Amino acid sequence: MAGRPLGLREPPTAAFRQACFDRAEGNPFFVEEILRALVERGELAYRDGAWHREKEVADLTIPASVRDAVQQRLLGLEPNARRAMQVAAVIGLRFDFELLEAVSKLDERTLFEAIKAAIEAQLVREETDAEGKDVYAFRHALSREAVLGDLLQRERRLLHRAVGEALEAIAGAHPETRAEELAYHFDEARDTGRAFRYHQIAAERSLRMAAPGSAMAHFERAIELAPDDEPALVDLSLRLADVATSMADNSRALRAAEQARAIAEQRGDRIGAGEAIHRIALFTWMNGATKEAERIVREGGATLEPPGPSRTPPACHPQAPGPAREAGPREPRGPRGRPGAAG
Repeated sequence: MAGRPLGLREPPTAAFRQACFDRAEGNPFFVEEILRALVERGELAYRDGAWHREKEVADLTIPASVRDAVQQRLLGLEPNARRAMQVAAVIGLRFDFELLEAVSKLDERTLFEAIKAAIEAQLVREETDAEGKDVYAFRHALSREAVLGDLLQRERRLLHRAVGEALEAIAGAHPETRAEELAYHFDEARDTGRAFRYHQIAAERSLRMAAPGSAMAHFERAIELAPDDEPALVDLSLRLADVATSMADNSRALRAAEQARAIAEQRGDRIGAGEAIHRIALFTWMNGATKEAERIVREGGATLEPPGPSRTPPACHPQAPGPAREAGPREPRGPRGRPGAAG
């Protein structure tokens, strides 16, 4: 393995292989990084059609980690190229020119030169995405992590905010097209309000794209970020319950429905509580506990029904679960329980 990246005709010595292995811990990517670092420092030289050590194995300066190897190459770049790679690492494993230009504030020519230098340093490579658009990618996730490790935590947060705001400008009136990225960057920037908003948008887009696993993750994160008085919290929990049961994750669906019921009852939201109780009974029935499901329906009905003649809308009354009443996608309610009501 150690000889392949250098095109050696004969395998390296056992001492050299062991020295590389001790540092790389069996990671092939890191073996390549070590060899490149040695070549760049002139400790491995190519002559007479082969690579030769310029020092004894014990005297070779082998990087202590992937981070050290990548950072040595990063330090070899001009300041503009180094800054461009730091911004690119914050953007993600893959990045496009337009976004990098907007956040780095480098002019087009300078940025092109910076990317070319990074490609020559084998930090990134050029790719084509599914839409035929030119994009760039770090050669390995460890390369990106090493570049990120060179940034202070506050510096990273500020860059994530800048990336998020640049994405908002690029997306314009259609933030759903970049909702995944927006949610991630504002989350990393600790901008709770915008992260909450974009996780909701990303969840709904994921459902439209038939990606329930992604939708579930976004709903869960939106619920975590929501303030205690968020009007949509009951609906978000019910949406999470519906998505979870569509993936046959009934235990998670049940937890989400129970959470929705607790919040709704605390707020005096009888419609929300009724919808949550119906789901709890349904998920319990789906788990085979028929009698327990019937008990939940009876007790839930008694809890929701006020004394005297009923004035409760029919939708608030839980009904006995059964195959014909399984929960499905629902229209989000507004804060006063009306479908589509303004927040």
